[in-house]
Amino acid sequence: MQYHPELSPEELAIALRSQAGDLVEAGLADDQDHVRSRADEIEALHRDPSSRALSWRLGVDGEFADQDGRRRKSRTFSNASRNCGPAQGHEGLG
Repeated sequence: MQYHPELSPEELAIALRSQAGDLVEAGLADDQDHVRSRADEIEALHRDPSSRALSWRLGVDGEFADQDGRRRKSRTFSNASRNCGPAQGHEGLG
C-alpha cells in the first residue's frame, strides 16, 4: 500500500473495499473477503491509532495512524510546494 498522508486509514479502507474485485483480478488478494478483512483492520486502526498489535499486523508504524502527524506532513509538503520557484534553466523559452 502506498502511503498518502492526506488520506486517513478510514478513507484507505473505503477505497480498498470499493476496489476489492480489481485487487483480486490483479492477483494482489486471494478473494474479496481477504480485501474486506484487511480493510476492516485498517479501519480499526483508524478508530484505535495506539493499537500496536494492529500496526504490527498491518506492517505500518505509528505515523500511519497518527492523524495530527499526517496533517503536519501534508501541510509541510503543501507549503514547500508553494514556496518552490520556477524551474531553473527555462528562462527565455517560449
